[in-house]
Amino acid sequence: MPYPCPACHAPAITRHTRVCPRCRYVVRPQGASTSRAARDIFEALDRILNVTLLVTVLTAVVAFVTAKLVIDAIPMMERVSVRKKEQEGVRLLRRVYELQHSYYDRNSAYAANLELLDWQDPGSRSYSIQVSSAYRDGFCLEAEPITGDENGPRPMSMNADGFLYHQNGCTGTVDVRRSGIGP
Repeated sequence: MPYPCPACHAPAITRHTRVCPRCRYVVRPQGASTSRAARDIFEALDRILNVTLLVTVLTAVVAFVTAKLVIDAIPMMERVSVRKKEQEGVRLLRRVYELQHSYYDRNSAYAANLELLDWQDPGSRSYSIQVSSAYRDGFCLEAEPITGDENGPRPMSMNADGFLYHQNGCTGTVDVRRSGIGP
């Protein structure tokens, strides 16, 4: 039974035709096997190669996405670590702030150093605390980062009103989110 040529659609192609008589399209190469088993093997190999290629591409995409997530997560984790260290500094400043006000209630003046407050350093790994200035009506506490890492925790200070600053000397912009102690 004749079927059309794949190239020019001439109807004269049969099982035994090797070249289309109209367009000279090679329908079946010289000596090519036409057995069903051989065709099935080649089709199975083609499917296996397609699946293998698909799995390889999907694996590469998953590896790329995973790498991107990890690369994005590292700076985020560093920021979380810095925030946690800064929270420790805020807690230390608040504790000394409370001790200063207790001292003021007893002595009508603020303490000029931590020894007068009976301050027991809890062994902070991130900050060292000191009283930078104290006078009758106020004081300034400073939390200095122990490590000098420029991407690490920032220096902080707190005044007698409980306002938190992200620099030494109780100057600059007040960190409203973390202050909360003052009037």
